[in-house]
Amino acid sequence: MPIILDAVVSLSIDGTICVWNVSDGICIQRFDNLLPMGCQHIAISQKAIEICVVSGAFAPIYVINIHEGKVIQQIHPCNSFTVGLSFYATQKCAWLFTLDSTGCATYTSMTPTTAKSHKIRLMAPPKGDYVLFAKPNSNYSYLYAATSDTIFIVDLTLPEFPSKQIKTQFPINDIKWIDDYTLGFIQMDGHFSAYQFPKPKSELTHGDVISQLVESSSETINSSIRITTSNFTIEDIVNINDGLLDPFSNNIPQPYHHSNTNDANHFVSNNNEIVMKTNGKAELVEPVISGFGGELVIGFLDTISVVKHDFEECSIHSAFIKAKDKTVTAQCYAWRKGIVSLLIEGTNDGCVNIRFLNQNRKKLKLHHKHSGRIVALYATKNYIFTSGADCLVRVYDMNNRFHLVSTFCHFITPVISFCRTEKKTHTDIDHCVFCITRGSVVSMIDLKDLQNKRVMFGQEGKVKKMWFHPPSKILLIECDSLYFWSLGSSNLESIATGYQKDQFLKNLNSLYVPILPVIKNRNGITLKPLRIGSISFQAPLINVKTVAHSAGDIINANSTANINKLIHLLPNFPFIYELLSDRAKHYIKEQTVPFIDDETKDNTSHSNDNTWVKSKGSYKNLKSGNKNDASQTFNIRNMNAKFTLSFVGCQNIPILFLPSFKLSNKNRWQVSSLASSIILGTRAMFSVAFRNHPMFIKIWTKLFKLDPADVATHVEDFRPPSLFHLMRFIFNCSTDVHDFLLHLVSHYPLESRREWLNKLKESASHFPNYKHLFAFIGCSLAETMLKEISRDQLKEDVNELLEAIESSEVGHYAREMVARELEIFHSSLSKEHLVSIIDKIASNATKNESDGFSLSVFFKKQAVLCLEIAKQKIQKGDTQLSLVFLNEIASMMSKQSIDFNSQIFKQAMEVLLLGFDKLPHIETSNLFKFVDESMPWFTFSQNMHAIAYGQTKGTLNVILLYKNTNLKAEIELAQSMLDTVDFDPSGYLLLVKSITEKKVIVITVEILKGNEEKDKTLLNLKTSFSKVYDQLPNVTWKSERYLEIEDIDTKEILPLNFPAPSQI
Repeated sequence: MPIILDAVVSLSIDGTICVWNVSDGICIQRFDNLLPMGCQHIAISQKAIEICVVSGAFAPIYVINIHEGKVIQQIHPCNSFTVGLSFYATQKCAWLFTLDSTGCATYTSMTPTTAKSHKIRLMAPPKGDYVLFAKPNSNYSYLYAATSDTIFIVDLTLPEFPSKQIKTQFPINDIKWIDDYTLGFIQMDGHFSAYQFPKPKSELTHGDVISQLVESSSETINSSIRITTSNFTIEDIVNINDGLLDPFSNNIPQPYHHSNTNDANHFVSNNNEIVMKTNGKAELVEPVISGFGGELVIGFLDTISVVKHDFEECSIHSAFIKAKDKTVTAQCYAWRKGIVSLLIEGTNDGCVNIRFLNQNRKKLKLHHKHSGRIVALYATKNYIFTSGADCLVRVYDMNNRFHLVSTFCHFITPVISFCRTEKKTHTDIDHCVFCITRGSVVSMIDLKDLQNKRVMFGQEGKVKKMWFHPPSKILLIECDSLYFWSLGSSNLESIATGYQKDQFLKNLNSLYVPILPVIKNRNGITLKPLRIGSISFQAPLINVKTVAHSAGDIINANSTANINKLIHLLPNFPFIYELLSDRAKHYIKEQTVPFIDDETKDNTSHSNDNTWVKSKGSYKNLKSGNKNDASQTFNIRNMNAKFTLSFVGCQNIPILFLPSFKLSNKNRWQVSSLASSIILGTRAMFSVAFRNHPMFIKIWTKLFKLDPADVATHVEDFRPPSLFHLMRFIFNCSTDVHDFLLHLVSHYPLESRREWLNKLKESASHFPNYKHLFAFIGCSLAETMLKEISRDQLKEDVNELLEAIESSEVGHYAREMVARELEIFHSSLSKEHLVSIIDKIASNATKNESDGFSLSVFFKKQAVLCLEIAKQKIQKGDTQLSLVFLNEIASMMSKQSIDFNSQIFKQAMEVLLLGFDKLPHIETSNLFKFVDESMPWFTFSQNMHAIAYGQTKGTLNVILLYKNTNLKAEIELAQSMLDTVDFDPSGYLLLVKSITEKKVIVITVEILKGNEEKDKTLLNLKTSFSKVYDQLPNVTWKSERYLEIEDIDTKEILPLNFPAPSQI
């Protein structure tokens, strides 16, 4: 919230901007519906305070006049997602500073007379990672740029922009400048830290550095700036605060003494903690961190604490309305046969509820209640462990109707975590669960008899990690010190501290098995233990690709089954169900009949004479003896259970959080572009997985609500970033997915498709920056109604696609669309035009290997022309483009998509051999090995530069390159197909087998040289061995010119030696 004069400007995620008077707290201006949903950053110009800029989950940055409440301009300074926004004023002009997720900064002049833009790379995140938070301090001497778990402190007063790293143990939740030289941040587990930096030694300002860089380059400065990590000026970083936010703690230990550590290359924050308690009434921790008067301030829901003043609190509880529902404080899942069958939830009043995700059973509440909140939950194959604030651990048997079977009451503080060994150790410890309490006591419970076997106590500090050493049966517990416990004698054997502890942990080998919170991974769903503050739960991470692939396999195997049977066959269906639209859910409920497993039958009646009737979305057992018995009513697969969705990116860091959001036809494009696109893309992926079931073609639109008409029906509501993100999902799919989607679109009425096409063209005039996007969407629609569109219009569309070919985002899809339509109008284009199109496609395909599929379409449409171009590229020595064509030829031959009796196949063979000779052998050897391994009737000799292949009619073809000339020969050996062709190591002999005729043949390859220069050099093939067997033997080349034939029945071996061929 930037400050302007005596007012503060606030920005809401829905695009609402408010101006607040700081003297009386009154909102003096409010602008609703000014910006799209997904706003994130706002900055106010220092020179023109009526100007502010806003960025978020959309492509442009909006320039706004906050006095009038109008958007005056849209700019696109960043090539990637904007993560930092600020103004930098100099004497000449004011610069808008933006930093994108790749670490590239853009300086845009907001003065019309000197409007310029320069890009400078300030830092580079690790490969595969992205910047999530970024902001310079007020005097632009330092910049923080943070990824999920690393903070880069960049010195802006030196042209090399040296950086220093601060590594965090957990993902960063929030980060702020406390003052010009103090940075505070809070991690997702509740750890908070503050670091202080010295003033820069350089006398230059950031404005001087930028001016020097701009003057030294006449063009836009980009990544050509060298990044250096040596000669740091950022020294003596001081960790002034480090603690753990825990509002549920029952005591407040004194802060530990900090021993600051500096590393010349990498700084790692220490793990000393301050555990604090809040007097607020908030039950959940959603912490933020900020600065006020140079002091570190932490806020979570209704409480603000000032760290410096002994955590002095300011409660703002009256500003919030407390939720009436019970708060879930712990959560876990239970597996059964690779399926997540139970969702177990503990609440703040000590109750434990069980939801049955794959059975038609009513929610169950366990009878025994804890005193105080549920702290942690854990489920094994047979048992459920519950831990409460009353320091009790209860165990329930899932196989005996969830009866309480044991209670452990020896704990002094609550158990906050349950752990097991990461892998099997083949000792008794494999059957044990380790319970870790808040007071760092570790207890070991045996699952065989539910007895407490060991208790390890006396550890100082928080339990960080544990290891088990099977040979010695020593348990290592890392706290402030490292404790060595013998599980054989139950004695504490040793304690290592300081340097001794660090050295021991550094040299741990593979014999030490980690003891960790249990992580389960089945059928594309990973249950990952997560702890935020003192809330303990399991986050189900869904690999959409794996789940969709698994669902597709099941549907392929049960394509004739009805929807009810399919739903019960799909593993972990409740997670898939939550991604569907409301109409899809309603349809599935209507089609579903009760599925009662054996356990449910046992809980109702042991009689086989059970009758079930539907009543308001549920089913009742009329033969149970009591029709009004609530225990006999079951929801349909518990479909009413609500899941909170969160989409994650690199390193499982949440990038999109949907607390109670339902994507519908009305609000689809009114929310974040990323939200709509990810959900729609996920539905499209499942649609493709389900495409082999006959009913999905007919009801596809109703089930998954991906109606193309909604994309551009209302131009005034159309947001191209949303469509852009959605199309990215389709671009990354294979051509069969594109074919499937076009097939679905073709089922819509012709008039509807015409209307969509007209709307797209109308939208393109409103959004010229996305003309390429509209062009190939239009081509996709046009392909479904080719007879209705003129040839000239198609050629115009393809020319627009050719302009989009070099686009990094949509280029390969544009190339595919050109190839798909090439066959339609190639007769109207000149050969030179076709050659230029294919050449352009191939040139861009070399930039991205995943684009190779585009060329396969070209080969299918214009094989002869592609082979001719490939031959020209090889002869010109264009290695990179030649390999693109050769790899495509090899791929098509290995898939047997070319008839090898055709002339095209022979031409392809010649091109392959020519490439083998003209191009570097290192590049082509692997290619020919791939062809040889994938086709037994094809072989090549690297020594002789020769290839040989059999045909279906029993003819052997040999092509040998001799002095830049292709020597060819063929010989008829059988009436049926030659199944195996194999060179010996010398390359002069060929082993040929025909399975149908049970024949083994050895062919000698000879080069016949002419006596005079005018005489041609010929290739001669002669039969050196031929025999027909009753049962085809095993035949193998053992060395040069040495062959062994092994009889299948007698195992006798016949050795054959062949002489070297004569060179005439």
